[in-house]
Amino acid sequence: MTGSNAKMLSKEVATTLGGRFFIYDAYPYSFKEYLAAQQVELKEHWEYDTIQRSEVKRHLNEYFYYGGLPEILSFKNKRAMLSSLYQKIYLGDICARNNIKNDRVMNILIKKMAESVKQPLSFNRLKNVIVATGAPISVPTTIDYAGYAADSWLILPMQNEVGKLTEKESQKKYYFIDNGLLNLFLMNSESSLLENMVAVELCRRYGKENVYYMNADKEIDFIIPEEKLAIQVSYSIKDETTYNREVSPLVKYAKGHQDWKCMLITYDEESTEEGIPVVPVWKWLMDV
Repeated sequence: MTGSNAKMLSKEVATTLGGRFFIYDAYPYSFKEYLAAQQVELKEHWEYDTIQRSEVKRHLNEYFYYGGLPEILSFKNKRAMLSSLYQKIYLGDICARNNIKNDRVMNILIKKMAESVKQPLSFNRLKNVIVATGAPISVPTTIDYAGYAADSWLILPMQNEVGKLTEKESQKKYYFIDNGLLNLFLMNSESSLLENMVAVELCRRYGKENVYYMNADKEIDFIIPEEKLAIQVSYSIKDETTYNREVSPLVKYAKGHQDWKCMLITYDEESTEEGIPVVPVWKWLMDV
């Protein structure tokens, strides 16, 4: 069971089910699953076929903005369907289930998480944003509300791999379980959507408890210690300032961790920069 049943499974399963059990997280479609659901059949070495590569990129564009929730595939007005699904999660799985009287406060919290999806966000910062809108709230209540959003499978909290215990618990990144849901809140959203897409795919591949960000002297977007994998994400690195901000920390990290695999994922740029492979996201999602 997933979605609105996730909290029951994770917190109440021991008193509900007998015998042995395990918890399995089910995500929206991966890009490969999305293509299969769209009945896209790829030949061997399709990436060298101009027509098939263009078809994959066309589907990627839709997947990028509208996500991989199976419910929305057959709808022409995908944004309206996503809005309806969000209302179901927000009002039903979060507010009604947890007896939240002031649903406006929860909505502000979720919007702030969406706006800040690429940045670490403290509970105190969240509380201050909500208070600034005229809604009094305490830090403990803010912590509870963030937990409700995670329990509902709307957001994926991520800890700082090198942070102290208090920082790991109090200052996290918050990614959305699906790009389509995140995109409801954003304008000029490409950079945030790309990082969110990579975050969800990493959690799917390696387990959300094994994926971190690293915020030391400079930030690296994703660290998977068990896989010795470090990933930076940037929509484009053509701009010199962006190049220096994104490539330099990864080059520095790679020099100090020579047995690790380090890469930079872009939307559609491919190269090698100072020994770091730059990979377009469609190729990474397909493991080409």
